[in-house]
Amino acid sequence: MQKFKDTLQLEGFDVPFDVLNLPSQGVFYPDHRQTLSIRYLTAREENILTSPSLIESGKALDLVLESVIMDEGVDVNKLLYVDRNAILIFLRSTSYGDKFPVAINCPSCTKSGETSFLLSDLGIKEASKKPDAEGCYDFVLPKMKLEQRPVLVRFKPLTVEAERKMNDFIEGTNDVKKTITARYIAQIVSVNGSTDEKLILKLANNMLVYDSNALRKFMDEVEPGLDRKVKLKCPNCGENFEEEFAIGDEVLRLPSTHRENVMEEIFLLTYYGKSITRADAFKMAVSERRWHINRISEEIERKNKAESKAANDAKRKSKK
Repeated sequence: MQKFKDTLQLEGFDVPFDVLNLPSQGVFYPDHRQTLSIRYLTAREENILTSPSLIESGKALDLVLESVIMDEGVDVNKLLYVDRNAILIFLRSTSYGDKFPVAINCPSCTKSGETSFLLSDLGIKEASKKPDAEGCYDFVLPKMKLEQRPVLVRFKPLTVEAERKMNDFIEGTNDVKKTITARYIAQIVSVNGSTDEKLILKLANNMLVYDSNALRKFMDEVEPGLDRKVKLKCPNCGENFEEEFAIGDEVLRLPSTHRENVMEEIFLLTYYGKSITRADAFKMAVSERRWHINRISEEIERKNKAESKAANDAKRKSKK
């Protein structure tokens, strides 16, 4: 994902943004949009991400995406799930650093612990086959028949809207079969030309294992995606190993205490920063705000050391 730094004048304040190349390469969208201009996170988005009511309603991430995507006419729900996750990774990396912490159970020493991987190391799997003009793929099930005819399944890659539909279907269960069924319901748009949802549900529930395996294999081969294998190192025994992670909402999940930290940083910025107003601080990119906070901390520490040294020197002189 190449990025090109630029700035946008937003309400009198320079807000940096990057142009992000989408993993889908735009081939699944009617306008074939290959890039999106993404504004960096600010305190305004952090307030959304730490709002208990918005998190509980499931609207937090959608509101953030609507806020940071600068291109007009982009429906967040119609974005491919892989493109949406690429945006979340970009926002996480540019705001809080490339290193992402994860909890593990080491396959070598079996001990649990916390390690990390670099988000920039996540690879992109491009679509191996171009979809048709409607962004769909066709696949004929190898064994099943419907009214003595071969079964032609037509499907689209997972969108944000379809992923939400899938999660609603499997909510509260870890049943693998139900998860696979949910994926088919979310992605299949027609069966032998019919868009009847009852027919799609019937097929999803009764598909032969052989056909299901073949369909999933084809889906995984042709659809774009993020390489979920990451390289990890056990903090206990030092063993290096690879593990798969489902990259999703958790990439941009913030702890409940984060809002207090943001307010503290804004206070310090307006108190010590030269001519920086509270409104300016709220519009400042998170990475820039944290840079200023670090510089302020360094200056305060340097001043405290100088004052302490001066006080000690004065005491020594008074004793002479």
